[in-house]
Amino acid sequence: MAGAASGLSQMPPVSTPITEDFLARLEAGRYAFPFQGSVRGRVLALAWLLCKTPRDVQAYLRASELTDLSIDESQQMDRLREHLVKGASPPPPLLLVSCPRPPQLFGRAAVLRDLLDALCSEGAGICALTGMPGVGKSALAYEAVHQLASNERLQFFTDGILSFTCTGREGLPGLFSLLNDILDGLSQSTVPKETLDLAGLINRTRLALANKRVLLVLDDLEATFPLRMAAHALLLQDRHDDTNHSRSAMNSSSRHAILVTSCYIPDPALMTYHLHVEPLDLTSALELFAKLLGRPISDEERVYAERICSALHGLPLAIEAAASAVSIRGIPPALLAEYVHTNLLDGDGNRLSRLIQALDTLNQQAQQRYTLLSTLGVQSFGLESVAAIQMNAADFALAPVAQISPSPAPSSCRAIGHNEAALDHDALIPLDQLAHTAAQMGDLVRHSLLELVSPASIAANSGQTKSSARNYPRYKVHPLLHSLMLDRLEQLEPHLLRSVQRNTQSYAMAYLERYQGNKEQIAREREFLFAALHEFWRQEQYAQVERFVVELKHVANRYSAYEESKRLINLGIQASQKAQDLYYHGRFLNHLGGLLYHHGELLQAWRIWQESVAVAEALDDRADLWLMLCNLACIASMRGEDELALHFADTCVKRVQRVDSSGASTIDALTRRAFFSRLAGNVNRAYEDVCAALSLLHTCSSSPEHASLGLEAGVEMARLQGDYACSQEYIEARVALEYDPHFVADLLLDQARFAYQQRMLSETRNLAARVIGAAKQVGASQLLADGVALFALSNRPT
Repeated sequence: MAGAASGLSQMPPVSTPITEDFLARLEAGRYAFPFQGSVRGRVLALAWLLCKTPRDVQAYLRASELTDLSIDESQQMDRLREHLVKGASPPPPLLLVSCPRPPQLFGRAAVLRDLLDALCSEGAGICALTGMPGVGKSALAYEAVHQLASNERLQFFTDGILSFTCTGREGLPGLFSLLNDILDGLSQSTVPKETLDLAGLINRTRLALANKRVLLVLDDLEATFPLRMAAHALLLQDRHDDTNHSRSAMNSSSRHAILVTSCYIPDPALMTYHLHVEPLDLTSALELFAKLLGRPISDEERVYAERICSALHGLPLAIEAAASAVSIRGIPPALLAEYVHTNLLDGDGNRLSRLIQALDTLNQQAQQRYTLLSTLGVQSFGLESVAAIQMNAADFALAPVAQISPSPAPSSCRAIGHNEAALDHDALIPLDQLAHTAAQMGDLVRHSLLELVSPASIAANSGQTKSSARNYPRYKVHPLLHSLMLDRLEQLEPHLLRSVQRNTQSYAMAYLERYQGNKEQIAREREFLFAALHEFWRQEQYAQVERFVVELKHVANRYSAYEESKRLINLGIQASQKAQDLYYHGRFLNHLGGLLYHHGELLQAWRIWQESVAVAEALDDRADLWLMLCNLACIASMRGEDELALHFADTCVKRVQRVDSSGASTIDALTRRAFFSRLAGNVNRAYEDVCAALSLLHTCSSSPEHASLGLEAGVEMARLQGDYACSQEYIEARVALEYDPHFVADLLLDQARFAYQQRMLSETRNLAARVIGAAKQVGASQLLADGVALFALSNRPT
């Protein structure tokens, strides 16, 4: 038969089941004479299978050297002789498990306990394990079966555990095949099953299961298998059959449960328990990798092993292939870590064929949609970017950018806020298109070819709330599946591919335009926007590269690693050079200098800021570029060179005032010079600068930029007046507006130093701790060192 069914013998239950592995070991002579313990019990129980007459029993005991029986053993053999003499109906069957036990199972202890509890609960019904191919669903199911069979939970399924492979069983023919195999497993073969229609076969199966305590394992269930009809046959109780058999109701001792493993997620109404099996965490993945290698991972190999397991996202099937590549194909871990996806797909196609088969279960149209997802250039993507693939570039209608209005701030200062809309449907993708695309993606999720990203994860990686994140579904695809998608992409028609790529690029540009300055929305799609940026770079569209870097740089500062942020800014610098755009060249140099400064590379920051000042001199008429002189003043002040810092600040004010048309840069320059004047002890000049900045601010129109400048000027005024409470109120309002953790830490560090000057040691410690937290968030070593030093200083005895 297509499925492997566990045999049901004619023997009483024993504490340890008779497995195929036990029989093989016994036949090979692996157990020592005389038999002891559980081996002895199972050898005695085998007499119920092998002996036909009481004389057979005596000969069997002599051959097995089991002549010295205990009282319980003698009573058991007496019952067997009595049974053979009387020819009575067979006693309850003994559990015999035929499904293989996994040789190792890592990182599954908690979910295994949950699964066992679910199977042994009242009304277990259908318990389903779902997940992508190779994630370990069958291994988890088989381990659960063997644990059920070998401990006190055996009592829940004393009539047997039957395991069936369901690969290829589709539609009604698949149901016919399964029910026939179940009847064979139950030894119900007195009536030719070929003569039964489906209704008769269902009723026959119900009768066979009546009054039994049975677990049915349906492994690798197909998406097209009629599970609802199978449940109707295997789980329903107290029903009449269509023949003239009497009413057959299951008694109170009956227990039926079905354990299903499948890539396809069944209807929730069918399942009493559902576990979507996730890949292994890194620790468990490394343990599995080492176990498969057959040796411990050396210290020099560990970094490569971690990269391999991380790149494979902990998929057990892929880790098996990786271990095979190292131990059998002889690929060094260092090389495998560099090209892990290519090496696995090229060299272990048989092992990974399950991934290809999973794709082939989709119809041709769905396969094409799935393959085209790789044109987005990322392994995690939002619903809107997927919908954009199926639209025309001209369909993206730009809506006006939402304006941010001021809201009341604490006491005398004002902060900026905005109301979060439930759904932003005035933007780029029509609602009906989003709904249609969501249904298509939902089908891929149900086949475990995509995974939904949790709202909590979306919120943590974009700054959105969980409720808002639920309105913007995100999906992720496993790296190996993504590699398969890229391979299949080459098989598509070139004109289709070009059209889709134009659509995605047009959507990326429209998205950037629509959400210009909205860092939360930019962060939500940053991976897709980064991919679009690199495609524009490849196409030598340097003006577009500049636009993308401008919008992504602060998002990268918050969510990307330091080196990744530097690479982004350097890309902008190179693009501005190729485009011969001095203004953006100066802006990007300034941003790079800030990154270097916050991460402790002060000499490089000094050099980069000097280059940016040279750009300001070349252009001469851009006021915001002259503000970089105050960045040089920061390094001079840090070195204790107050006169040099004031020189830079003076020059900055003069150059800005000469070319500033909006007033914003002048306000900024005056406030910064006031800061350095106060540190140098020139309080009068600092006061004059702050008053001038506040006076100029009153003449400017309201905007988020001016609100931030007003708060910074307010902080300086409060500090000059020695009013710590007021300065703290302003600084908290200013911090609330800041998106970049680097600048949050910088603002708090200045306030902590002011608190220390005021001998407010408790407040100094609290602020320094917040500096440390913000600096750790982005790995800003200079800010971290300054925060730690100030925290230690505030703890010294006065």
